[in-house]
Amino acid sequence: MKSVDHHQTGKMSNLIVKSNYFRLTFLPNIIIYKYSVRISPNIDDENDVRNIMKRFIKQNSSVLFECYYENGFIYSRSLIIINRIRNNIVNLRKGFRNERFTINLKYNGQFNSLAEAGIDLQKLFRFFVEKQKKLINNGTFALNEYPFPKDGISVIVGFRFLIIPIPDPLILISRQVIFYDGKIQIFEYKSISDEADKTFGDELNCGPKKEFEFFRKCRAEIENCIESFGIKIHSELFETNGTLLFHPEIIPDSPDKPFFSKPSNTINFAILCFHPFDSDKMEKFEESFVKKTKKFGMNFEKCFETQFVDIRNDSEIATVFQNLKIRDIHFVFIGLSACSSSDYVFEKIKSNATSDHGLVTQIFIIEKLDWNIEMPEFYSSLAIKSCLKLGGQPNIIDPTYWNAFPFKPESTMVVGTSCYQFKLDNIRKNLFSHSIVASMDTEFCQNISIERVSIKQNDKQLFEEIFESLLKEYHKEHGKYPKNIIIFHGKRRIHDDQYTDLKTTAKSIDERIKVTSFSIDKSSPIRFIKNDDEKVPIGTCVDLKFQQSNGSTKEFAICSEIGNEAVRYKTTKFTVINDDSRMSETQIKHLCYAMCHIYFDNFCINDVPFSLELAQQFAKKAAKKCIGRNDINRIDSIDEIIENFSRKVRIHGYLEVPVDDE
Repeated sequence: MKSVDHHQTGKMSNLIVKSNYFRLTFLPNIIIYKYSVRISPNIDDENDVRNIMKRFIKQNSSVLFECYYENGFIYSRSLIIINRIRNNIVNLRKGFRNERFTINLKYNGQFNSLAEAGIDLQKLFRFFVEKQKKLINNGTFALNEYPFPKDGISVIVGFRFLIIPIPDPLILISRQVIFYDGKIQIFEYKSISDEADKTFGDELNCGPKKEFEFFRKCRAEIENCIESFGIKIHSELFETNGTLLFHPEIIPDSPDKPFFSKPSNTINFAILCFHPFDSDKMEKFEESFVKKTKKFGMNFEKCFETQFVDIRNDSEIATVFQNLKIRDIHFVFIGLSACSSSDYVFEKIKSNATSDHGLVTQIFIIEKLDWNIEMPEFYSSLAIKSCLKLGGQPNIIDPTYWNAFPFKPESTMVVGTSCYQFKLDNIRKNLFSHSIVASMDTEFCQNISIERVSIKQNDKQLFEEIFESLLKEYHKEHGKYPKNIIIFHGKRRIHDDQYTDLKTTAKSIDERIKVTSFSIDKSSPIRFIKNDDEKVPIGTCVDLKFQQSNGSTKEFAICSEIGNEAVRYKTTKFTVINDDSRMSETQIKHLCYAMCHIYFDNFCINDVPFSLELAQQFAKKAAKKCIGRNDINRIDSIDEIIENFSRKVRIHGYLEVPVDDE
């Protein structure tokens, strides 16, 4: 993410961008021979069928050279002399059994194009690329591998591809960087060498030039795999038009004046560490934090030296915070170890400090001080969080900005929805924490979040119940329901109901409510660069109609940057689901972009709208809380999880306050 340049506002400008899409072309007058396949005995499992056919083609490679199998047919560029197939028996081991299958082919005809033959291009490409490239279980083809034997892992740099089946087909090539243990991609590991971590970071955070060099190399590698079927991939990157969106006006208008309001009194604070620490590093941490808060116009004063607190039971935790309350200290930094930050001890400490004694707290991880204390943005983030927790208000979008839109902030609710999958080691079923976050104020900064757990992914009924509860909360505060609701859904990973259409729930409460909703893919593989191979400016928006056959769906991508040095960049894809307000395309794009400017972690532009980011954070937090509780005291049943792990909190920045249900 990159800090907002408030002087870039003004008229939109257009630019030509290059992408990681490439055009496909097909040689004319090719002949495709098609043969139906009969396997005896019959087998229903598609994976087994594919494995059988791969072995059949391989063991008869002299006759079936460059053949392709798909959905019960073998396709070939040359005529197959069936009676020359000498080995039509395939052995397949299933468990402890070794089964034999007989394969017979029957000529089905010849065709003059891949489309006429009924070939699925995505499956064709995958079939031939898989013959030459190592396929990782997550669908990534390995191109470069960096082994680290002592860690028992490798860093894999690979690619994925997607065929866009339009009249003039395109291929989208994406870059993937993963840890690999020799069998599967790994996401969590107990320890890893600095060398492996650095290699992963360097590859993950490569700039646009290196990434597009990679795309070009992958294009050549893929073309080499599939050219026998008369397919060529253009060497030139696909070009299209982009628009540079302008930033909304922010109040205050400078990163050095980051608060709309802040506490004016002196804040007495203390630091308690529930894990041993380095005194010199802690002293530098304290001084840097106080200095940063003074720059932001706040006065923090430490009351006593940082203490190490060695606790052995719950009653000792309560005593510690009771003593702080007596000494008139209301803000406490709590230093925890990385191990305890996600377990039940963390929850007990937080509960005693906030719920039982009314103290405002900020957690930090002691082990991370080694590298955090040298990062200026670390202290900016802490100062921001602290201000919010003490009742401050972050910078806001100038209310007059919304005059250009067909809704009024005072009668609009902005919503984010998210679903997060997790597991408990003693319960076999997948669990899903659901979160919906909804704004309650005119600046869209103060929100209420409701989190609940289900055994269903994207549980339609649960989402509707949560959304209805939030509408009632809005009515409780304003005496009326919102006239407009803007909903940002995270991208779903299932093929049926991709998201719950909350418009139906809103209309059932008040049919006059207008709903505008989006599906958002924050991990979109789409990338853009300028014609001179430099990165596009932050806020570059590209219409994605070029990848649709009829252009009926409104889709666009907005470019952002990641990290303080903004080396790595990314693209977020927005798809319009509903638009009762009938906004223009320009209004829709600027609405989404403006919502990415609302404060979340630092004074930077987020890659997704604030409400969606919060929903994703709270869905993950609910899962971690459930896992931490289960590690300390085993949860006996799914019913107990569903009943006990639900929450309704008011969110103001990082401050969470339980909401009374009465």
